[in-house]
Amino acid sequence: MMIASVAGYLAWAAGAQASTLTGSINLNDSNDSLQIGDATVSGILCAGSGCGGEMLAVTSSPGGYAGIEIVGANGGTLLTNTSGATEDLTLGFEVQSAPGNISGIGLAVGGGTGTATVSENVTDYSTGTGLAHISGQGLNSTTTLTLSSADNNIYITKDIAVSPSSSLLSVTQYFYDVPGPTNTVPEPATIGLFCLGLGALFFARRARAA
Repeated sequence: MMIASVAGYLAWAAGAQASTLTGSINLNDSNDSLQIGDATVSGILCAGSGCGGEMLAVTSSPGGYAGIEIVGANGGTLLTNTSGATEDLTLGFEVQSAPGNISGIGLAVGGGTGTATVSENVTDYSTGTGLAHISGQGLNSTTTLTLSSADNNIYITKDIAVSPSSSLLSVTQYFYDVPGPTNTVPEPATIGLFCLGLGALFFARRARAA
């Protein structure tokens, strides 16, 4: 009985330490993963003052592709630098697509104040072969990186630098050709049809009771 209890606790503990989330994940949750449509982000490694932030699954992206948004805690500003030196946030994570391949990366650097830049490396996760690189994208900038070869398992490293007296709201990433998460919020037309159906059932019951 004792052995069974211990085994059950260990199984619970393992599940508690590593879980797959669907809405958001903390940047310091290296054991957990984030599911975004047909892609999974895992193995997050973060260094810098912005590691108290979070990664959100983007539910509306260009073409409906999978995407993530990196923001501060509770959806706030990712980095605010009040020091006299440049402040860096280094972030690395694995992206695995199943099914299908990732053929390109969309990078959007959000707004803020002052000066902030994002540099990025994309490599094949298993071999370490470089697939794409971009350096120094500033505030309110967008760009697309076409991978040198389509890949279903990549590793992304970001270097986010915020100058003194500057701030950065967010960094957003899209994974092209990978279907994104389904928007589960009902559209107004769907809600209207549902209400009409309920109304019809109500009047049908009243007529039958009469």
